[in-house]
Amino acid sequence: MKKIKLGTATAAFQCEGHLETDGRGKCIWDDVLLNDKSIAKYNPEPASDFYKSFDVDIKLAKEYGIEVFRLSIAWSRIFPTDASTVNKKAVEQYHKMFKAMIEKGIIPNVTLHHFDSPQWFVEKGDFLSKGNIDDFLVFAEFCFKEFSEIKYWSTLNEINAYSSHKNLKSALPPYFKLEYGHYFKQQYNMVLAHAKTVNLFKKLKIDGEIGVPCNVCPFQPLDKENSEDVFVADKANAIVNWSFLEPITSGKYSTKTIDLINKVLENYDFIFKPQSKDLEEIKLARENLDWVGINYYYTTFVTKPDEKIDFSVNTTGEKGKTKFNIPWLWKTVQKPGVKSTHWDWPIYPEGLAIVIKWVSEKYNCKLPIHITENGFGDLEDITKTPFIKDYDRIQYIQDHFDVIQRLIDEGEKIEHYYLWSHMDMFSWTNGYNKRYGLFYVDFETQKRFEKLSAYWWLEKSKQDRFDEKVDLKELEKKLGK
Repeated sequence: MKKIKLGTATAAFQCEGHLETDGRGKCIWDDVLLNDKSIAKYNPEPASDFYKSFDVDIKLAKEYGIEVFRLSIAWSRIFPTDASTVNKKAVEQYHKMFKAMIEKGIIPNVTLHHFDSPQWFVEKGDFLSKGNIDDFLVFAEFCFKEFSEIKYWSTLNEINAYSSHKNLKSALPPYFKLEYGHYFKQQYNMVLAHAKTVNLFKKLKIDGEIGVPCNVCPFQPLDKENSEDVFVADKANAIVNWSFLEPITSGKYSTKTIDLINKVLENYDFIFKPQSKDLEEIKLARENLDWVGINYYYTTFVTKPDEKIDFSVNTTGEKGKTKFNIPWLWKTVQKPGVKSTHWDWPIYPEGLAIVIKWVSEKYNCKLPIHITENGFGDLEDITKTPFIKDYDRIQYIQDHFDVIQRLIDEGEKIEHYYLWSHMDMFSWTNGYNKRYGLFYVDFETQKRFEKLSAYWWLEKSKQDRFDEKVDLKELEKKLGK
């Protein structure tokens, strides 16, 4: 049996810091965070200092059984002011970063866009403007040719989530709230940008593989026997998941998905109608794609909505803050018996199986799967607990590993697993409160400390099957903790 490559994941803006180093230009987040201190205890400087201190984290990766490492290139570092001016200092720094990984036998998987469009690109309309896709292709082509040492590439991270932040949640410019017309327009353009990038990669005959990390949060009816619950779950999946996963994995949009989208858009001045020329590009990209990435954290349970709008996002880790009730859409609810994180994310490992079966069966996509993100965010403070015993994180990962092993036994081609995240990082909407890492970061001193999960991970890396267990009592005894 071919063993899955185990890895960890990061994102440039969340871990690099050094916002004014080596001629970096601003990205979409810089001014947002400067003007809104409510979402962060600190600003994203120095974050985890990865831009200069990457050697520390790569050393830890080697020591703790990490074979593949997912990271992103900050577009605003390479092209800080426009689509034609290259910043050579940043290029050299990324070469050093990649070389350090490869020399230690760690394989980089590099993402081109991870929620961080350059400010100059944002001012042109970001991906809401279809005409801007060419600027992204310039960046992509430069990276493909320049960083020939990279053998795994990812196009755009979480197309639906980036579109949601800007057009539904009012978290990023242009700060639209529940503007589903803009949401679908931007998401469609980003699917097209992904497709053109994949096709460019193959046209250039780049030595390597290319895929895309898809954020998939399956919606399930609270009551599977209730036809109204089933309908709103289908509607939610069409909007949040199928509207981008379907064209990426099947190369087309189904009539059902288009109809469900347009049913929602009856409340907006927009009709979703994919263009034939774009569909040709999307179809070709499906043929050219090497693997499909799945970012999975939780499943959402829904029921028929109430008549009054009630919408809020949990950015504090205080349970019960998340609310979503939109009269023409759906209402989210906590399912009895299903635990949730501090951020109200239901812990439902079986949802990962639902997603992977969508890819392989619903869309008949037999490409290899990379689980590009999966992880557990928690509130942790090393000043109160000198050694972080993150049992909940370990349980969360092991429960998902059990599902992965079952899927492999059923014949699913899962090749990579990337834990989110390698070390603690800056969170887009939680500052430094929400920690995902195997390694605790003291953001004042930048020192790293292994959590219990790091030692557990090392033991897991030695096992042949994902569903094998590690005796935590024996492990803690061995560590003397």
